[in-house]
Amino acid sequence: MNRTAVLETASNLITGDRADSYGSYGDQMAGIAQAFNGIYSTEGWNLEPKHVSMILMLLKLRRRVTSGDLDSSVDLCGYAALDAEFFTKTETKG
Repeated sequence: MNRTAVLETASNLITGDRADSYGSYGDQMAGIAQAFNGIYSTEGWNLEPKHVSMILMLLKLRRRVTSGDLDSSVDLCGYAALDAEFFTKTETKG
């Protein structure tokens, strides 16, 4: 799979019907952060949505290293694009 195909596949995944099925990326990251904070509240965790994005990208990097699965590379590109778009929008609002 060449770089264009990887990026096009990632683009199709993140601009397709997933938002309709699962909700917005920002809402999903906020919900995951809230869930982690609830589980680890006694540990003093204070995850924010941006931390969840980084965790998911690290997961995809780790999977790529251990399995050689190209889907992880595609997913990593998708998460990076969503992360950049979402946090660019939120930083300009604040």
